[in-house]
Amino acid sequence: MKDLWSIPANTKKIQDMLATPETPVELVCADIERDPGLAAQCLRVVNSAAYGMSKMVGSVKHAVVLLGYGNARRIVTVSALISKLGQQ
Repeated sequence: MKDLWSIPANTKKIQDMLATPETPVELVCADIERDPGLAAQCLRVVNSAAYGMSKMVGSVKHAVVLLGYGNARRIVTVSALISKLGQQ
């Protein structure tokens, strides 16, 4: 039987913070910015045509505010899964 995959500690921490609406966005963004791939993914999504922004979003904080905690949490989870699948 193969080992079960566990969520990286930083990913779990960010997910927990995003699950709590009272968490200051600055704390969430500080942890997201520690992972350049995750920060880039947040910016990529918010700058996609789906969000229809008239100007490019350049900061993780602005991206998280526009995405909302729910969507940001989904991006964190999917990013971790993609990263793990890429390692196998």
